[in-house]
Amino acid sequence: MELKMMELINYPKGGACMDLKAGKVFWKDTFEARKYPMLDEDLSCDVCIIGSGSSGAHCAYFLAETGLNVVLIDKRDISEGSTVANTGLLQYSNDKTLTSLIHSFGEEAGTRHVQLCLDAIRTLETEVVPSLKENPDFKIRKSLYYASNPKDVSKLKEEYSNLKSRNFPVEYYTKIEINRKFSFPKEGALVTGNDAEINPYKHAHLLIEKAFSKGVHVYSKTKINGKILKENQTQLFTETGHTIHAQTVIFATGYEAQEEVKDKNAVILSSYAIATN
Repeated sequence: MELKMMELINYPKGGACMDLKAGKVFWKDTFEARKYPMLDEDLSCDVCIIGSGSSGAHCAYFLAETGLNVVLIDKRDISEGSTVANTGLLQYSNDKTLTSLIHSFGEEAGTRHVQLCLDAIRTLETEVVPSLKENPDFKIRKSLYYASNPKDVSKLKEEYSNLKSRNFPVEYYTKIEINRKFSFPKEGALVTGNDAEINPYKHAHLLIEKAFSKGVHVYSKTKINGKILKENQTQLFTETGHTIHAQTVIFATGYEAQEEVKDKNAVILSSYAIATN
């Protein structure tokens, strides 16, 4: 029997989505986004990307160059999950420090992770953004990462040493330098170069528009509520009764990936961002 596994995902009546954001999001009013239709037929493809946020949009953009038959779907309007509430900060050293990465994964893997993040920002600047029909408000920036209290200074200095010894763009600011350059006092800080800011909602839409122009099929409000995994193909079933036959499926669903692959160590918590004009 060819069938290897069948899994049906059950959601509350009405097709509830994970609550990814609250309050007024800043980015949505900055860009008039293109609308895409709901899937209204069965189809077959080489690759089906589920999720149209930043990750899904980049997958669609790069796969559009391969000649594969690619489909991108989202159960919401395009890029209106967590991407529309993203801070838009692109930092090569962000959620986990290089020091922490080395402790967790070893020196080679930790260093490679940070280098790939730095390379990705450079690729956006030199290749991706120039290929789009307009600039998604991409700007190269520096980042300031300061010690919240004096006891954290030693950790910052260790991180500075690890970054500097591997030739990453970083400076260390002492308390005196911070007082001279900024309007608030801190005991110490790292300043990383070659970071950037971007309008993540606009960027995701521009990536998808580019992919769409090269033949990628894009569908919004198309929710998958079941799947059958076979040896060489996956069947995806939409809530409206249509079937997608795909050789490969990419789940670019961000935080909602927890609904697909449970990680016992993952804890989803709320965070807050404030935007000013």
